[in-house]
Order: sequence, then C-alpha cells, then structure tokens
Amino acid sequence: MLRRRASALGALALASCAVLVLAPACGVGYDEGPRRIEPGAVPYQLLEETTTSAPRPTNAPPVAVTRESVFFYREGRLFEVTREVPATPGDDRRDALMLGRSVLEALRLGPIDAEADVGARSALNPNVQVFLAYVDGPTAWVEIRGALFSQLPETERRVALAQMTFTITGVPGVTGVNFTLAGALLDVPQGGGSLGSGPVTRRSFDDLSPPGSVPPTTST
Repeated sequence: MLRRRASALGALALASCAVLVLAPACGVGYDEGPRRIEPGAVPYQLLEETTTSAPRPTNAPPVAVTRESVFFYREGRLFEVTREVPATPGDDRRDALMLGRSVLEALRLGPIDAEADVGARSALNPNVQVFLAYVDGPTAWVEIRGALFSQLPETERRVALAQMTFTITGVPGVTGVNFTLAGALLDVPQGGGSLGSGPVTRRSFDDLSPPGSVPPTTST
C-alpha cells in the first residue's frame, strides 16, 4: 500500500516538472520591433474593406431675410434705419402679422452703436412690453403691457408711439395702428394737442416725421 502511494506521488511530481518545462513553449511570443506579416497569414476578416463611413454633415438651408425700416429718434424727428428680419412665407394676412412682430422687436432692441454715435435713440424703453396682437385689414393692434410705459413723460410716450406707428405701417397693407394699454384702447396725443382713440397713422405724427417721408398736413 505504501509502495503504491509512493509511486503515485512520484508520477505526480514528474508531471508537474513536465508542465513547468513545457509552459514557456506554450506562451505567446513577442517581437522586439515591427515586422511584416504576409497577407496569407492575416485573418481574412481583417482584409475586407469596410462599407460604412461617417455621416456627412448636412448644412441647414439658409434663412431668407429681408431689410425693413425701423424708426428711432434724433434731433426732434424720427430717424429711419433698416434691419434684417426673417422673410415671410407668402400669405398676405400672416405675412403682415409676422413681419410686423419682427420689425417691432427690432425697434424694441434699440439702435446699434453706430446709430447711437450719430445721436439716434429710442423713446421706447427695451423693458416696456409691446406685442403685436393681430392685424385686421389695414389696422394693426398693439398691446402695451405693464406700468412702465405709463411712467414715461408724455412727450416720450408720444415719441415712442410715433416710432411704433411709423415702423409698423411700413408693413405692406398696414396703414394704421390701434394701441391698447391694460386692455383699454389708448388715447394717443395728436400733433395739435388733441387726443385720438381711433387708429393712428403717420399723419398723426406729422411734426415728428422724418424729412420727406410724409408730406406735412396743410391748413387752409
């Protein structure tokens, strides 16, 4: 029994030595530098050309723009400049509303530095909330929201209304503007000092119109 166990242990020892001797031969060798591999030795999957490629960036179509008039104030008169705004799609009624909102927003943002350098300014405080609600035929309806507008001096309010009127009536088909404040139709000071509550036009501000833009009202 002891002789059989000794034989088994001897065989196990010899097997372990064989594993230790053969192990290095079974490992993956390494090269000390790059070497050329023959095409026949490369797995065929690695030689196939790929058919996929990175997607090409697509450029968004350019946004069509148009140049429209916006009116600021300089030396006692309105001062006309132009701004690029998005072009409208083609429907007359929708065009007037969208274009009117675009030019009103451009007006609210005020003059650029080059215009301010020559004395242009805006009586319409950029913090005053104004919104072109809708266009009904030749008349645009502008909502003035909040109390800030009412806090302006009367002369500044009139200049701001003139700026908005001239700017919005530059939209094709729009000839007059109704202004509402806190939901009520706003009485607008006219050139002669009277108040008007109907649609105001450029002629309502003859005394502020840019030279040559609107013929002055003649008296008889």
